[in-house]
Amino acid sequence: MHKQGKLHKANETRYAEHRAQAAREGVPALSDQQFYRQTLVDRIIHEVQWAVTDSTNTHSRETVDPPRIDALVNNFVDEVLQQRAADRSKSTHIEKEGVILFYKYVRLPNYQDVCRWQKRLCSALELTGKLRLAEEGINGTLAGLLSALEIYQHVMEHHAAFSGIDFKQSQGGRHTFSHLWIRPCTEIIMIGLDPDKITPDGGGKHLSPDEWHRALEPMSTGTLRDSDPQPFIMDCRNWYEADIGHFVGASKVPMRKFTEFPEVAKHIVRAEKLQNR
Repeated sequence: MHKQGKLHKANETRYAEHRAQAAREGVPALSDQQFYRQTLVDRIIHEVQWAVTDSTNTHSRETVDPPRIDALVNNFVDEVLQQRAADRSKSTHIEKEGVILFYKYVRLPNYQDVCRWQKRLCSALELTGKLRLAEEGINGTLAGLLSALEIYQHVMEHHAAFSGIDFKQSQGGRHTFSHLWIRPCTEIIMIGLDPDKITPDGGGKHLSPDEWHRALEPMSTGTLRDSDPQPFIMDCRNWYEADIGHFVGASKVPMRKFTEFPEVAKHIVRAEKLQNR
């Protein structure tokens, strides 16, 4: 039997078992599309995630067996592509597409391995877009079918290094990007500084949206007293973006791209005498 025929038959058998179990337990069964998609999610998590030596386990980069990983993932990607083709052949509607934007600063000493895993995962889900991976984390924008993006986010949430990412949704689709670009880099956001010297460790206090708005209220309402601590807000977006909209009282940084920020920030610190504030 052809490999795709075997895969399709196996899925039908598993779905029949799922319906039978649901009937025994007296609960609603998933639709065939829901079941196949959940099966896809489970298989990606089970058969691909284990191959990544994330920073939370005891493996080192030297213990990774690239040929074994490549063989496993190549076979799995073939199955994923065949299953998605089978799913599309059953569908009578055009599925909507979208775009997700995300980043996370997290230690990835094995980011080269993670980069290979991301290439396999995104290719299997037929996503387009750009991903930067470095020892300091991940930063990306991906486009694709909404179901594929949902699966991607589900898998990332189950990865120890990437759980908790706040994915932002945007309009668009696979046409937004001409191809899939995933690269290992020195920095996930280009600023031009050594990431070994400038790290997210020991940073300032994180404020929730409510705390941030409460901190800004005296400035925006004009009730800030001279005896109060004098905050200095620096809008770190480029000049064009900050000119469109910025927080009341914020100092707009005169820069065209973020790699200019270190030198511009030094000038602002000196000019505003911020060293001891």
